Amino acid sequence: MKRVIFLSILFLLFSCSMDQSHSVNVSILESHYWEYQTQKPMWLTLKYFDGEEVKKKTVFSTNTRFDIEIKLGRTAIFVAYPLDMLSPLGGGYTPGDDTNIYLHNSEGRLAATLLEALEYNPKLVANLNYTKLVSELGSYFDEEAFLVDLLNGDYSNPKNYKVKKYKVNIEAIPKGYYIPEYDDLPVFEISDGDSTATIELYPGLYRFLNCSSLIYISIRVNSDGSYDIRSYKPII
Repeated sequence: MKRVIFLSILFLLFSCSMDQSHSVNVSILESHYWEYQTQKPMWLTLKYFDGEEVKKKTVFSTNTRFDIEIKLGRTAIFVAYPLDMLSPLGGGYTPGDDTNIYLHNSEGRLAATLLEALEYNPKLVANLNYTKLVSELGSYFDEEAFLVDLLNGDYSNPKNYKVKKYKVNIEAIPKGYYIPEYDDLPVFEISDGDSTATIELYPGLYRFLNCSSLIYISIRVNSDGSYDIRSYKPII
């Protein structure tokens, strides 16, 4: 009987330890270029994996620091989408890291890819070394190939996911000065006398805002160098 009671107590203690959580401080310090240009504050959708499940909350650029509870001993992932659909800022927490977490555009692609991986294997993501992945992959990498290998247990050499820039010729869009979402991308101008601009981009999805009309264009660059350009109405 004593042994049964002892084992029951151990089970309860183990269950309680599994449910333990702790707080981390998440900060969004990078301003979106479009917000600065239009002088209109943006709201963001913050999606995060607390080590057990994905949660979501709406935050505003006027309040960019908040405490979030995450599961003890597990990796957490944070992704903030300006206006719920623009290029994300990302960050993560690996057990043992500083509990002050800063979300950056440079980590947005990795964090968003890991959120996608959660749909298939949340336990895998909860045990990843996020900090190591950031240093190995950098800002631009083959997201699709990385995701497939990660889920198949084949991730080993980060060099397998290196990507190169491709030239993109931009034409047949409204004239004006176009700015990117963040400062790691080029700006360009379409004038009356020059209806074409050429920039270089890694594979991925990009958006550029026309400073005068506030319409924006999206450019999707594929892994083979092909690309698609579309224009959209103002969203700000």
